[in-house]
Order: sequence, then structure tokens, then C-alpha cells
Amino acid sequence: MYSFDLYYCSNRSSALCYEANRTKKLLLSIKIDVDKEEERDAVIASSLRLMHNKLEITACKLFNIDNALLFSCYFQK
Repeated sequence: MYSFDLYYCSNRSSALCYEANRTKKLLLSIKIDVDKEEERDAVIASSLRLMHNKLEITACKLFNIDNALLFSCYFQK
């Protein structure tokens, strides 16, 4: 039962991180009219700030909770 919980938690964490990091890239692909320079600069500045901080879900910053956690648990047995 615990292995299923660990699998589910790590899989959902990986999916969440993937979607959050993908959203940052999608913000850069927004087409804004050339006349709206202030809006374009605000979107670009926000996306660059977001891209600088990569989302990772950790356990007290000791290790990441993702699919790599499953493989490390499996190979340590």
C-alpha cells in the first residue's frame, strides 16, 4: 500500500512540476500587438522572472519528490 502511495505522490508531483514549468514557456509565446509595448515588456519580464525559478517539490529540501525518487528507492533494496 505504501509503495502505491509513494508512486502516486511522486507521479503527481512530477506532473505538477512539468505543467508549471511548461506554463512559463507558453507565456513567452503570447502574441501581443506591437503598439502595446508596455504590455509586451511586462509579459516578457514576468516570464523571465518565472523561468529563473524552476519549480521543484522537495521533502525539506533534502530530496526531490519525483519519478527519480521511485528509482532510487527501488535500486537501494
